Amino acid sequence: MAQSAVDKELSIGEILGRAVSIYANNAIDFLIVYIGAAIITGGLGVMFLSAGIRAISELQTTSEITPSTLNQLFGLLASSVLVAIIDGLVNAIRDGAAVKLTSDYLTSLSCDFQVALSFVAPKAISIIVATVISSVIIVLGFLFLVVP
Repeated sequence: MAQSAVDKELSIGEILGRAVSIYANNAIDFLIVYIGAAIITGGLGVMFLSAGIRAISELQTTSEITPSTLNQLFGLLASSVLVAIIDGLVNAIRDGAAVKLTSDYLTSLSCDFQVALSFVAPKAISIIVATVISSVIIVLGFLFLVVP
């Protein structure tokens, strides 16, 4: 069930205990959000994979690169970028809904995955911007770690 609001700083054990109890007691709500996102992104991935297999098999049967082959490769590249953008959007909304569900459970509010999704959907642009900024920071940090 719902947890009470936090009045003091929690220890690591208390944080882990609350996290496990929240996710164990309300697994269905979280599974609905995560499985729904997996179906959307997985379906797009399967379509992209089948197009890639067709393009690669055509490249293996011909000895030279024709304009139609180049068009297929550029189409494959464009569709992969589009799938990546859609995947990022769906995953950002999914993660935002999971955070909203967890927040509602911790503050003892009424919890429903549809309410969480409707709360997150208008904020999708700001979530995407935050995701892009954090991704850039992670990539830059990785580059600064590896390059020196």
